[in-house]
Amino acid sequence: MRYVALKTLNRQRLESTPGIRVLLESNVVRIAPASVELEQRGRPLNLPNDDVLVCAGGELPTAMLKSIGILVEAHFGTAPARLAG
Repeated sequence: MRYVALKTLNRQRLESTPGIRVLLESNVVRIAPASVELEQRGRPLNLPNDDVLVCAGGELPTAMLKSIGILVEAHFGTAPARLAG
């Protein structure tokens, strides 16, 4: 049995949202300035990318992310002005 944390309704909403591609069973291998390299079901997958959203457990490891040069923006349920249509 495979454990999937994403609830069915949330998955359906994501999959029906234009511009969002759901990639279950994938792991981040490398984040580059304009792309992200993933491994999905044992196969490499390289995608062009502008932003990365990190969901890392219940509490975001902000200090650690900043210490390795990752920009961290918290929006608490609101879209950043540059993304709000």
